[in-house]
Amino acid sequence: MPAGLRRAFGPTIPACGGATVAAAAGSPAAVSLCPSFITQSGKNKPGDSLTCVCDKALDLNVGAAYGVDRYSNDSPICVAARHAGKLPEPGGTVTVYAAEGCGKFEGSVRNGITTNSWHSSVPGTISFVTPAPACAAPPAAAAPSTTAAAPRPAAPAGPNPRVAWEARAKTYAPFLPEPLQGWKASDRKSEASPSSPFDEGIVSASRYYELGSDPVNRNRVQIGIYNKPDGSPSSAIQAWRDPAKRKWDDGTTFTMTKIDGRDAMEGKPAAGGGGTIYFLLKNNLFVTVSWAEYGGVTRAHAEQYLKKLDLAKIEALAAK
Repeated sequence: MPAGLRRAFGPTIPACGGATVAAAAGSPAAVSLCPSFITQSGKNKPGDSLTCVCDKALDLNVGAAYGVDRYSNDSPICVAARHAGKLPEPGGTVTVYAAEGCGKFEGSVRNGITTNSWHSSVPGTISFVTPAPACAAPPAAAAPSTTAAAPRPAAPAGPNPRVAWEARAKTYAPFLPEPLQGWKASDRKSEASPSSPFDEGIVSASRYYELGSDPVNRNRVQIGIYNKPDGSPSSAIQAWRDPAKRKWDDGTTFTMTKIDGRDAMEGKPAAGGGGTIYFLLKNNLFVTVSWAEYGGVTRAHAEQYLKKLDLAKIEALAAK
């Protein structure tokens, strides 16, 4: 991935959930705000439960949930809770239960929320009742062993998941536009990497556009389309959803705005001289346009490249 794109993503942001909602008089304890996903909490093993509060400012139309009554564990908790009928009002308290995985999920429209279908197994699920509702299909059972135990575990069946992630990244790349007249563009680059203790993992496509020549690449606009390998948004989702997380350790600050009728977030480095505009699409893809105000490049050039992006078509991509 080009260095400029990684800078646009910024450092990893801690998961939501650190804030607490003050207990009312006579209540037993304060309740934390819900993390985006149960996998971001310590309550994600089958049999665990988590009681938390959905932020009343949360946009429940952002984020893809999978299933009906029993949802994949990478479904946003509050989006799934609204679909399940357990969050009638913004800012309500929900209890979410972790359960074993399912082999198939069917989507539906309910309570103003549309969930998606997913016809492959996932390792964990969530629900808002216990015991959890039945799966649309249970995970496929492993074939019984007919031989003595092997001296070491067999390799996982099927292709390396990175192959599928890389194939997905290649579907993002064609939506990176051609250069404006008088500009040069790099080749479209697609890549995928798994999560690690040092990196959240990414599936992305990127391209940069140069105006004239600059020895340290300060004359560029760069466009990225990306999410994480599991289909969830990148860590920038925390700044998008939580005003308290809109200043990063490096001094970058973020403000929410609207561009051509769409919600957007603009990040500005502490030193100035450029920025990044973020769009979060309904399929959990971030689209970013970054620029550096050197070598004749300005925000107006970034806006010209924004007009060349077909966000509606990018939003229709399969992103998981």
